[in-house]
Amino acid sequence: MYHGNMAEDERRFALHEIRTNPELRVFIVSIKAGGTGLDITPCNHAIITEPWWNPYLEDQAFCRIYRPGQTRPVFVYKLVVEDSAEVNVVQTQDEK
Repeated sequence: MYHGNMAEDERRFALHEIRTNPELRVFIVSIKAGGTGLDITPCNHAIITEPWWNPYLEDQAFCRIYRPGQTRPVFVYKLVVEDSAEVNVVQTQDEK
């Protein structure tokens, strides 16, 4: 897990683990904390569970796994609940 409430040493440890532990299969990253500046190419699946009004921020988050050094196909998923506020967010993104 990697989020904004973690101390810097905890963040470094989490990144070290995802990069070096082949048994680690899930790495949860909040877009605000990890949407830019990270290289997490050991991951090849990204799942957005909370769409942002600005699709650029989501694109930046996806680029944390889809970057030079990635050797596997990359899959991106966006989960949106029907009849929720998220539907409006996604519609607004599509219009931009």
